[in-house]
Amino acid sequence: MSKSRKYFSRINKAKWLPYALIAWTGVLLLLTFLPGNAFPKLPHFMDLLSPDKIIHILLYGVLQYLIVQNLFLIKKFSFSKSILIATLITTPLAALTEILQGILPIKRCMSQYDFIANVMGILLAILILYRQNKKAESPME
Repeated sequence: MSKSRKYFSRINKAKWLPYALIAWTGVLLLLTFLPGNAFPKLPHFMDLLSPDKIIHILLYGVLQYLIVQNLFLIKKFSFSKSILIATLITTPLAALTEILQGILPIKRCMSQYDFIANVMGILLAILILYRQNKKAESPME
């Protein structure tokens, strides 16, 4: 077993990871498709700094992280392959949810800024995962 796999398995209990992934995906989709009037409105100039964007970053960052952990620890894919597969799942999902918000009659609209925030969350998770992996691969002193 590689050092990084041992490190990640110490941090995460692989038994609960699939359940966490399913639950988190459910929360993400629920929040994505709630009617638009369920959220408070902010002045227009605050849109880029809104809590909504932080929520998008967190939702997709955690989703990316959980998918990578599931692929790496449970499916035993390599670390790089786990990152790639997770990114190929989360990025289209981020785009699809925004497109569906514009199409479905749920009083929500498609937003390229929401999509950018989603991708920022995905990239942030990748950065965190690479730092953790680098730390696991470095010799312990």
